[in-house]
Amino acid sequence: MPYIYSTGGMPETKMQYSYSPFLGIGFLHDWFKDRDNALEYLGGVSPGQSPSAGDIFGGIKKGLGSSSIKEAEAAREKLATLVKRFEVTKRIYSAYNGELRPVDTQDFMGLGNYASFAETLIAAHEITGSLVYLNALLKCVDILCAARERIGDQLKGRVAAVIREERARVLAVCARHGTPL
Repeated sequence: MPYIYSTGGMPETKMQYSYSPFLGIGFLHDWFKDRDNALEYLGGVSPGQSPSAGDIFGGIKKGLGSSSIKEAEAAREKLATLVKRFEVTKRIYSAYNGELRPVDTQDFMGLGNYASFAETLIAAHEITGSLVYLNALLKCVDILCAARERIGDQLKGRVAAVIREERARVLAVCARHGTPL
């Protein structure tokens, strides 16, 4: 059975994850094959340069790793808000206002924004171990995999690195729960 969550016209079309049936270990195998196919498509490219910390996700990533408790907490709060909004819309926008709402609700097609969000989720999961971030990461990578044919050469390395990180994190969770893949 194919892994259906990284198919279709995402991010234009929103994937519905609610009430997904439990499909067991076969589902994980299909997910793993899907990510293998994405990595094969992206090729053996090295990671591209990440955006500067001036963008919202770079700023959050920097804040998460801050030694300042206040700065780290502010970054976690911003990320929590963005994760909640992403869970509803399945979209990442090019710019956000002070209330973390999109400046332009039609500007969500930039795949680099999804890669930046995924990198931020990886950093947050690394620091906190929270499955909330891993769950959002899975959905974000589904979007990147569904749009793999539109990923430009400059972004392919970053997306491949994100997929490898995502797989490593899922494998670690499976190993902790005695579910080898």
